[in-house]
Amino acid sequence: IERLARLLPRLGSGVPGADRARLAGMENSRELALSAPLEEVRAHLRRILHLKGLKGVGCRRLEGGDCLLYVQRGRWLSLAPYLAHLGFLLVLLGHLISSCSGFKSFGHWVGVGEKISLPHSSLWLRLETVDPCVEGETDSYCSEVTLGEGKKALHSDWLKLNKPVFYGGLNLYQVAWEQEATSIELTVTRQGESRKISLRPREKKEIAPGISLLAYMLIPDFSFGPDGAPVSASRMYHNPALLVLVLENGMPVKQGWLFLNKPEFRQQFYKDLQITFSGIATRSFIMLNVTRNPGALTVLSGGVLFLLAGLWLLLGNHRRLWFYLWQAGGQTHLLCAGTSTQGKKRWQERLDEVCSLLAKRFVSRNNEAGPR
Repeated sequence: IERLARLLPRLGSGVPGADRARLAGMENSRELALSAPLEEVRAHLRRILHLKGLKGVGCRRLEGGDCLLYVQRGRWLSLAPYLAHLGFLLVLLGHLISSCSGFKSFGHWVGVGEKISLPHSSLWLRLETVDPCVEGETDSYCSEVTLGEGKKALHSDWLKLNKPVFYGGLNLYQVAWEQEATSIELTVTRQGESRKISLRPREKKEIAPGISLLAYMLIPDFSFGPDGAPVSASRMYHNPALLVLVLENGMPVKQGWLFLNKPEFRQQFYKDLQITFSGIATRSFIMLNVTRNPGALTVLSGGVLFLLAGLWLLLGNHRRLWFYLWQAGGQTHLLCAGTSTQGKKRWQERLDEVCSLLAKRFVSRNNEAGPR
């Protein structure tokens, strides 16, 4: 902060700080003794710089009649490290804001048609429907939700796996979905008379005196695993299969698979009973994570600022040329130096070209001090 306080006035003025002692100590500094008045040297130096494409030459009069000419490019690059630090501080501040006033709440299950209260909020959410995002797709589901408060619905939107809903400062993420069989419909035919019965998975129900049915196992999408055991190929009820047990006087007397989508495998028989798998009712559920992250925008802003400042520092170029003139011993002395964060060789060549042109006009062979 103290360095920045000293840097900003200098950047605002556009005058690169330098004195004769500092310039003389630079690695590429060069001093010339010129046999001409200071004002003539200064005017000719400005013309040379202009011809070399170095426009925007600044001039600063110093105490004692000394004069400093300078050329500066990319001076604002000096702010890049400070901006990078500011970006990092914004990231920390954003996380602090979220930690103090935000929350994360996981594992909220809601079924189609159900309404749940959202944590740390007066809002409620109702799941309207769940459908595949793409027809035939089994791994990605889109959920239509309605958000409201009290008796009033306020907002409707679609939730997807990678598309959260943002409303009222809350972030709603769909992280899982499931289907649950709410009832299994069987048709029992005996002596030409049929009747339908409904039961839930693992439920037992009497269908005749002393005879009961047990819905022992329900597989949503019947297939065989590597070991030959029945498994579900997906969580969708594409090929529902039901393993039923027939119990007589409480003892299992028969078992068999019923396939809803295969007419030839829908029935099982026992004595004068015909048991048919005639339908299944399912209900979809989704699991939500609910968060409030009020510092997210601050974190994002800080991250972007940090990245841009880093790129600016990496790709930017701060170039400076100084020409310090003073009179001593009846001659005009010129001390020139330059720095560049990138392309230092080319910038040094331009400095040498300017000094060489001045030397050809004003410097006698015995007066040049040469590079230091």
